Amino acid sequence: MGLRLIKPAEALLFSTGADSKNEQIAGALAKDEQGAVWVLHRGKIGGGKKGVSKALFEKHYKGPWRNAEGNPFAVVGTLGQEDFVKHVSDFVKLVDEIKRSV
Repeated sequence: MGLRLIKPAEALLFSTGADSKNEQIAGALAKDEQGAVWVLHRGKIGGGKKGVSKALFEKHYKGPWRNAEGNPFAVVGTLGQEDFVKHVSDFVKLVDEIKRSV
């Protein structure tokens, strides 16, 4: 099943910037063939601390990954899923823990 990156205006603005294809922004939105909108993350994390990087994120992130237009993304959740807010909260907490581990 393939995902297609979309502009936030097709769903909502979720800290993805003006265009989900902008690789400078870690967040992205994508739509699958059934019309579900996925909230994704490229894994690029920063924090102004040496060692905080995409490689560190990839080492610690054990959640699902999906490809969108040939690029790997960590899955945050899908809009409309019952526990979407919990998924977002868990993801934010995990990134914070990863950053603090350095």
